[in-house]
Amino acid sequence: MAEIPEQGVAPTYFAAQGVRFIYRVAGIALQHGQILLHRGLEDDFWALPGGRVEALETAQQALRREMREELGLEAQTGPLLFVVENLFDHRGRAHHEVGLYFAMSLPDFWEGERRGSERHTHLLYRWFPQDQMPRLPVRPRFLREGLTRLPDHPRHVVELEP
Repeated sequence: MAEIPEQGVAPTYFAAQGVRFIYRVAGIALQHGQILLHRGLEDDFWALPGGRVEALETAQQALRREMREELGLEAQTGPLLFVVENLFDHRGRAHHEVGLYFAMSLPDFWEGERRGSERHTHLLYRWFPQDQMPRLPVRPRFLREGLTRLPDHPRHVVELEP
């Protein structure tokens, strides 16, 4: 068996028949009653921080790497909370995303907003009170309710967004 590196070698996504397939990992950081969300500066919605899993990288390794790259923070990953099949359109392109969403803790908690980046995308990070999730433009949409009460065991979700 090949040794699994701490940092992978290639993103696991591809395009076929006009649809982009993505294997994504996301972290649910709940600290002081607040959940960390991020968005691209050009986006009108918030999402959980994370990113693409790279080849020969475990999902938890990918989540830790993404937090180092985007925020310069060492995340501690916890249990798997959601397995998400997310079919959506973003900027005029169809996406089919399979995501593993883990509990996550971060060493820092900050007030206000913090900037980060991913490849050529500038990101904005912000903590939101957990009870505000139903009123926020969060994607995938199931998170508006799903983040108000986190599951005790992994939950499978299929999200079909227009």
